Amino acid sequence: MTETADKARKHDAGILHLVARLQEIARDLDFAVSANMVDEFDFQRLQSKLQEIYRDTRRIAARVRQSNPG
Repeated sequence: MTETADKARKHDAGILHLVARLQEIARDLDFAVSANMVDEFDFQRLQSKLQEIYRDTRRIAARVRQSNPG
């Protein structure tokens, strides 16, 4: 496998991991709304998770830009 293909595979894996985390958050929120438990939903934890995902997304984007200059 070439170095470029290996980097692309790692980037793809990172992106898929972010998507899985976002799906988990969406399922948790959907469950809270469907079960009429929004008042009990931990929105501080939601904000923390989303900020973490945002930071991870920026790191992956920076690596992709470095791998594909121009």
